[in-house]
Amino acid sequence: MGFIKILIYCCVTLCSLSAVAQPLSVEYKASDIRGLGIDIQAGEIKINATEGPMAKVIATKVKGPESCLVKTNLKDSLLLITAPREKKLFGFFGQDCQIDVEIFAPKEIAVNINVGGGNVKVNGIKGSLSADLGAGNIDLKGEFLNVNIDNGAGNISVEGLAGDATIDAGAGNIDVALSKVPTEGNLNVDAGTGNVTIVAPADSNIDVTTSAGVGATKNEFGSSPQAKYKISADSGVGNIAIRKKF
Repeated sequence: MGFIKILIYCCVTLCSLSAVAQPLSVEYKASDIRGLGIDIQAGEIKINATEGPMAKVIATKVKGPESCLVKTNLKDSLLLITAPREKKLFGFFGQDCQIDVEIFAPKEIAVNINVGGGNVKVNGIKGSLSADLGAGNIDLKGEFLNVNIDNGAGNISVEGLAGDATIDAGAGNIDVALSKVPTEGNLNVDAGTGNVTIVAPADSNIDVTTSAGVGATKNEFGSSPQAKYKISADSGVGNIAIRKKF
């Protein structure tokens, strides 16, 4: 009887592990989606723009208890992707709910990301983006009309900024590239520990202020107080470079 119990236990365990590896795949009409919200405890997030008629969400559970299940909901043009945030005993004992999510979304969309830990990659999106991460690298490529990022630890790269942005990192390098000559607005970048690099078209008229507690600063634009586009770059420990792109 003991052997049979062990065999049954092993079968159940293997089935459970197999279920964890199976991804959830859901499709929606791309034309029905104007906003995207992601709220998970941990996991890798990938968002790619699609020109096709259907948007797609692929979610794969990496680890977590049975209650660690991803949910998707489309309401009022907002697609929400959520998973429970598991509480740990005394804050230490227990598993995070870790789910990797890949999304093929319409190109023009507003994105909001809230992840405790994990990397974020966005490619080809045109619209506003906000991200709040406990830790992880953020890599954005597209045309971003407004960006708000708060990252506890990890590198941040924004390629294709076309408007206002506020970017904060407790620890990590920050790289920002403007996609076109700015007319008006504000770009505020603050790194506790890490280098800051901002690249703008050479003929941009911008007002730049920099502050580095420990580190070197280089500003190829100088300062134009009358300019309507303002850049403020701060780093507690790290170098700051504001460069021209020819």
